[in-house]
Amino acid sequence: MKKIYKTGRKIALMLGFLSFSQLNAQSPYCASVPFSTADEEIYNFMLNGNNTNPMYSFSNGCTTPAPGPGSQLSRYSNFRSLGTFANIIPGVVSTFSIQEDECDGATYYPCGMAIWIDYNQNGSFTDAGEQIFVEPNTATGPRAVNGTFIVPLSATTGTTVLRIICAEGYSGNSLTPCLSYGYGETEDYVVNIIPPTPCSGTPGPNAVIVPTLAICPNASAFLTLANSYTTIGITYSWMASSTSSLGPWTVALNNFTNTTLSTPQLTTNTWFRLQADCPGFGTSLITAASEVSVQPITLSTVPYFEGFEGISQASPLPNCSWISTGGNAQTYLSPQPNGRVPRTGGKYAAVYGLNLNGTNYYYTNGIQM
Repeated sequence: MKKIYKTGRKIALMLGFLSFSQLNAQSPYCASVPFSTADEEIYNFMLNGNNTNPMYSFSNGCTTPAPGPGSQLSRYSNFRSLGTFANIIPGVVSTFSIQEDECDGATYYPCGMAIWIDYNQNGSFTDAGEQIFVEPNTATGPRAVNGTFIVPLSATTGTTVLRIICAEGYSGNSLTPCLSYGYGETEDYVVNIIPPTPCSGTPGPNAVIVPTLAICPNASAFLTLANSYTTIGITYSWMASSTSSLGPWTVALNNFTNTTLSTPQLTTNTWFRLQADCPGFGTSLITAASEVSVQPITLSTVPYFEGFEGISQASPLPNCSWISTGGNAQTYLSPQPNGRVPRTGGKYAAVYGLNLNGTNYYYTNGIQM
């Protein structure tokens, strides 16, 4: 059924009421809130390894409002009362990830996301350079949006506010920090801008994190470091091996600034490691190798039995013949949304379950009927 939108007059009245009621809660910052609790939510936010408090993230956030004044389920989450969420350092790369989903489940609608930081602490997000991320186009969830940014050296040190907006139907220039909109969620966090310190000696111990348990052929993986360095001047080189965890190694990325890596499309299991240097000091730090596993494409025919061997409900392996993010198990003759595509021949079916985050996930092979 197509979504029914409210009349313009009713929307205007509701937006005015919500904006007024939240103005003090979001003060001194402008209010931003959707009029509806339906559709998109920010399920989790990660910044430099710090995640939204689990009491209010993923499916818990569908029933437990954020603790700060003015918080409303599925509309506005004020986490400022929890104090500093993460430290960020001028001149140092910061890594973030936004997990978007919908508490009310399918049907899913395209949305866009953006992040702002009040770098000069003047109570506004509209100064030049304070929008640190924006999606140029909308996309349909559930999904994860990953990225990096560098705090400018001119940023004022101390605590300030970071705002995230996920808004249905908005992207690019239409995403503004004071947006009143129909469907989605706004979240506010406190971040602490701490003074940078030049590196000296060998960078401290670290490890490469592969958030995705395994990927399908011709997909890419997003890699991050387990720990964020708090000094400036460190250079980074990513290396890859399709042979073993011992190499031989080739350079995967060598621009000397990225603490993250979005891998090229992979067709075989590949190992990645990172070399970190403080030029002119000490020796190189080389992390242990981390493997990105590439799963095979598998198909089955009836009679069929699925035992889910080796598949954890918390972190399911991908099914590379059939995967989806929502809806009921169905049969298809042609490519469908959410990647549901029969590999060959006629109709295929798939059986799905729920993972621990409450998201639909197709566990079985594509079954030829």
